[in-house]
Amino acid sequence: MTNEASKVLYGVQIPVGPGELDGNPNGKEEGPALSQAANSSADTLKEVVDQIKKHIHFNDQRFYTLLALWILGTHMYTSFQHYPYLYVTGTKGSGKSKLGEVISLLSRNGLKTSDLSQAYFYRTIDKERPTLILDELEDASPELRKLLRTYYKMGTDRVGRMRGTGDSNYVPDSFDAYCPKAIINIRGLDDLLQDRSIEIVMERVKGKPPIDFKSEEWHSLNGKIAVHMDAHKQEIESLYAKIFNTLDEREEELWGSIRAVSQHFQADQAILPLKDELLETKRDEDESPDGILVEVLVRVVNKKDWYSVKAILFRLREYDGDFNGWNETRLARMLRRVLPGAKRTRDGKGTSYWLEPESVTRKAKDMGLPTTSKSP
Repeated sequence: MTNEASKVLYGVQIPVGPGELDGNPNGKEEGPALSQAANSSADTLKEVVDQIKKHIHFNDQRFYTLLALWILGTHMYTSFQHYPYLYVTGTKGSGKSKLGEVISLLSRNGLKTSDLSQAYFYRTIDKERPTLILDELEDASPELRKLLRTYYKMGTDRVGRMRGTGDSNYVPDSFDAYCPKAIINIRGLDDLLQDRSIEIVMERVKGKPPIDFKSEEWHSLNGKIAVHMDAHKQEIESLYAKIFNTLDEREEELWGSIRAVSQHFQADQAILPLKDELLETKRDEDESPDGILVEVLVRVVNKKDWYSVKAILFRLREYDGDFNGWNETRLARMLRRVLPGAKRTRDGKGTSYWLEPESVTRKAKDMGLPTTSKSP
């Protein structure tokens, strides 16, 4: 290959040096067209932030930068050993799905879906290497939840399946399901998925224009992002390697990729304090009464039946005196959050929930709690 060789990124013809077409750069200077095509870091980040601001509202301005960095990083996610899920939640009408559309238009191979099977999940990721936006993911199957819990990171784990050969025979096949993923819902995530996610809470606001999917500005900006990230890939990989060698906890591992991208775009002043605040909030939630409630439910729910909030509160107070100051309304809110799919009814005696031992045990396993059913 000569120095005249080139590759195409989103319609931009980029000259490359020897070895770069096969992903093995040899350290030679970038071609002049590449330098011109790759905007300055500040300009690229500002363009992405401004495009998000046209359609999405955040009270905390730092979330625009955080979302932009997450989107930018998707264009080179295979360089990172972990890529955090983006969990988008909020009340109805707060713009969650709209944010998913913005992500799909600006991220690497953005693919937004509200209905997918387990097979579609891993086959599409293995083939397309997309950024997957899972909208209205309220009741994921146990199999899909298991895949989501595993493939937030790069590794040797692959989805193993048997594949038909067309002649009544089957051969083993495997699929890589690692890619950036944004999960959008109202009900919340189980604890393991929450641990793998950066949470963004949307608030209802009016006045933002609808998205014109046919507008060339989306395709143009996506192309600029791809060119910029490709041009600076080695630099960001070097930053990531230095950060990764200092990480010692999962929550910090999840942020390693975002921190590397943030350093390149010189956005640490906004992102590092926000990261610390989000991690502190998550730690506070981990120490919340949710775990105690689930431990009590494991012991109380021994058959499929209606259980009154009043009776559950009595057992909680019996188990832990810290619940003496709680009332039934507060406990009912926590039950809706901890077991979002549980049916409830109300009569003259108060609110009751239809609870099943299997769902309570599954929740306890998700939280890493004991699953015995002995009385407290």
